Amino acid sequence: MTAVHDEPTTAALEDTGRLINHRDDEIELIPPDSLTAQLTGLYTFLPINGAAFVMQVMHPVIGDVVDKYSVFRTDPLGRAIRSADSVLRWTYGGQEALEEGKRLRKLHQPLQTRNAEGKHISALNPEAYAWVIATAFPTMNTAATARPGS
Repeated sequence: MTAVHDEPTTAALEDTGRLINHRDDEIELIPPDSLTAQLTGLYTFLPINGAAFVMQVMHPVIGDVVDKYSVFRTDPLGRAIRSADSVLRWTYGGQEALEEGKRLRKLHQPLQTRNAEGKHISALNPEAYAWVIATAFPTMNTAATARPGS
């Protein structure tokens, strides 16, 4: 995904806190010579990335939104392919990564519900969004050490 600065520019909807929405000039693209770019390109990334999906739904907001809206139970392979395609666009897409980020925010914007306690939650909740990004760290480390010769 694209790296972003700390201050989002869009106010909250209801009681969700601030949502993530940045101007193009606030977004830093992933450098092609970065460790992220190097590790995402490993063939071991794809099979190990499934662990990130499992960790992501452990977050209560993500779990609730995924339970209500995702097709991962009915089309797990298609869902995984679409996710991997998106990650590859964020990582290697250059300026196309900006458009992919916009597409994803637009896609996730309507994914809002109430959790079991009645609290309004959004797929663009900043803590949940950060958790998705954070799950990349252990999976990337695993992918890096899983290749032959490492």
